[in-house]
Amino acid sequence: MEAVKDVIDRGLVSGLSSSNQFSAVVWSVPRMPVGPYSKIDSLPVTIEDGSTNEADYVFFFGKSGKTKTWEVFSCMKWRDGHWEFVPVKLPNAPKK
Repeated sequence: MEAVKDVIDRGLVSGLSSSNQFSAVVWSVPRMPVGPYSKIDSLPVTIEDGSTNEADYVFFFGKSGKTKTWEVFSCMKWRDGHWEFVPVKLPNAPKK
């Protein structure tokens, strides 16, 4: 949850800000290491108060093989009966 709160507080998730309050249920599925990450998990979150209306999100994050910290790399929002992609800025992404 710390990684999710950090990207929200830093304004890296489109449409969410540090004024949002959320609750979450932590669950994970074991996976093989993928790309730069040694682990990949997801975190369902309900935004309860703040600059957006109440909504359900799922954050996808990986544990960096290099820095050993959790990094949020993707987000989806439940809207009108389907999941929509929410842009997430990757602070450590290579510059083009």
